[in-house]
Amino acid sequence: MRQRYAIITVLALALVMLCLAGCERKEWEKTRRKKTVEGYQEYLQKYPQGEHAQRAWAGIDHLSFMDAYKQKTPEAYRRYLQDFPRGKKADKARANIKKLYRAKADQLTAGEMAAARVIVGTSLGSFTLSLDPVRAPATCRNLLYLAWIHFYIGLTVSPVIDGKIVQMGDPLGNGFGGPGYMITAEINENKQTRGAVSMWRLPVDPDTAGSQFFICLRDLPEMDGSYTVFGRVQSGMDVLDRIGNVETTGAKGSPAWKPLETIYIKKLEVSGIELNWDRVQVNQEEPENEESREDEK
Repeated sequence: MRQRYAIITVLALALVMLCLAGCERKEWEKTRRKKTVEGYQEYLQKYPQGEHAQRAWAGIDHLSFMDAYKQKTPEAYRRYLQDFPRGKKADKARANIKKLYRAKADQLTAGEMAAARVIVGTSLGSFTLSLDPVRAPATCRNLLYLAWIHFYIGLTVSPVIDGKIVQMGDPLGNGFGGPGYMITAEINENKQTRGAVSMWRLPVDPDTAGSQFFICLRDLPEMDGSYTVFGRVQSGMDVLDRIGNVETTGAKGSPAWKPLETIYIKKLEVSGIELNWDRVQVNQEEPENEESREDEK
């Protein structure tokens, strides 16, 4: 008798499992036909550990990315990255953000760049820069691009040299860091006077600037004609003077130009430029739909 009950129980459970599997299969077929974020979400609510849960997440990932792709704005891609920071298309999204900002920087007119202001917020205070796109257009575009992609956030302010200059923009912190590329020098007649902003480069080659820039705390005529001067400090020179007078290292062979107290960039933002993406032409990266390929199997 007990053996009979056991067999009946097993058969009943098997029947229930078949029914559940059949229900899930029908729900998945309906979801595949819809191919909407809402449809995939409904499936996952009912079957969070279902046979097709991974494919449902892949579908949401793909459709969310394609929504950003159609909108063609950095904000849309950032929303996608908030939901899928490790998604299959996260690298594509980050690459497209950079492409959009690069294209926007490339199409700016000299007038638009001249009207811009770059606000640099450090752990010791903020200062504002204006740009000189007439004498250094490519350099100005490069700084705006790096500001828009948040390249500078968190980088340390260093070196600080004898109350002469304050430098920043080095992701390595050793004087040799950059964005992964170099730009051509635009040496011009602008002088290295107090408040001048210039690109730092390697002494051996003028075309080795990338992201590092320095600000003169006093007139330095001996540096005229050697670096690309592309802007000036408009406000906050007192903050730079404060940074320029901080105590630096030098003991036991450490660099004499490194502040004892770590000073870092909290923000580097651009004001005065309208970011209208309707006029931006850029070839975005559009990945294949892995979820659709799975459905075809």
